[in-house]
Amino acid sequence: MQGGGVHGEVDFGPEAVVDMRPVRRAWYDRWLERHSIRFGSEAPFRTPVRMFVMAPATVTRRPAASFFTAAAGATRPTTRCRSHAEEVLPACRRRIDHRCADREGLVDHVRVRSEEPVPTVGGCVCCARQIMSDGPGNPVGGEHTWTWPKPIPLSARNDVVVFMTPPLERDTEIIGTVNVKLWASSSAVDTDFTAKLIDVYPSSKDFPAGFDLIMGDGIIRARYRESDKSEKMMTPGEIYEFPIKLDPCCNVFKKGHRIAWTSPAAIFLAST
Repeated sequence: MQGGGVHGEVDFGPEAVVDMRPVRRAWYDRWLERHSIRFGSEAPFRTPVRMFVMAPATVTRRPAASFFTAAAGATRPTTRCRSHAEEVLPACRRRIDHRCADREGLVDHVRVRSEEPVPTVGGCVCCARQIMSDGPGNPVGGEHTWTWPKPIPLSARNDVVVFMTPPLERDTEIIGTVNVKLWASSSAVDTDFTAKLIDVYPSSKDFPAGFDLIMGDGIIRARYRESDKSEKMMTPGEIYEFPIKLDPCCNVFKKGHRIAWTSPAAIFLAST
């Protein structure tokens, strides 16, 4: 990160600060002056991949334990994601499978009100603070968002579906791409479906109600569920599969935290 380790309400620690001057100099020395002897022996060019693993302490008043790590190749992030995350997510997956079973009472029904859309509060958006809250922050309504002025977490809304693991028994890294497969139907012939991956912090002195840190989100327009080259409208009431690609993740979900994904209705502004 450039500009310091604090972004929004989150302190990513001193390791997050990147001084680009020596990086640029090493690059120019290699290609303009042909000084290639030391080029591959120093960071960040020592390895093909250099990852920043987030382990923030949420608020700026807390120290963070984020760090850079080097990977020998592009396959390591996927391997690390599987070895750590697959052990803690089955409970969440079982719940999702159970709730989506084709039995009465086990399917979530959501009513979307276009006049009261889910606002964009935090996440991977930037430089639009006059109309939405950008950067890392707790997605709670309030005066900063006119579409949800109530001081209530977005996850508590009736038009947001939440799936969550139990508290983690140990630190868990998720590194790599994140994809969601959502099965849903609608009373409309076309709509948007979204998904968010969230690091759920437990209650603390600074945040008694906890803190939801968005790791990444994604959105799909229903008509493009099969291809972005052609449109295919839905038949109201029929169930379809929707693949949703989220932002890549590189985060340590700390012991006692929860891993959650939410599927709110179309996110106002960020989805327009």
